[in-house]
Amino acid sequence: MFTMEIPTHLTLDDLFKLIEKLPAQVLNKLIKYAIDIQTKRGWLLYDNEEEQSLLAVINDVLPAKRQNYPNLLREKQQNESLTYQEQIELLQFVQVVEKQDLQRTEALIKLAKKRNIPLNTLMQDLGIGIFHALKS
Repeated sequence: MFTMEIPTHLTLDDLFKLIEKLPAQVLNKLIKYAIDIQTKRGWLLYDNEEEQSLLAVINDVLPAKRQNYPNLLREKQQNESLTYQEQIELLQFVQVVEKQDLQRTEALIKLAKKRNIPLNTLMQDLGIGIFHALKS
């Protein structure tokens, strides 16, 4: 566990100086915590409109409700009881998900380049795993 001695009264500049001394791992946790606070308060995470747009695409995941029917179709497919119409519906759903995944991946790459950080670092910072789309 990281510990640091902090004076009782701090100016904002003093706080910034203390933050500069934090190890990278602790700083990343602090940033994630600050972003979580901003999100809960409904504040913009970044002033940059392009980043906001990229983050909107990245965070646009399919709601769990919308996955119920396709999951049922997948089960029917495994049981070989899928009708022709259901097969078409399942393929359409897969195409939508693949398009969203492609857009999300492109947005992640653009944002990582914009911030000049590795893609895996950005994904860690945003709390995104490989199966992010399936979390909601």
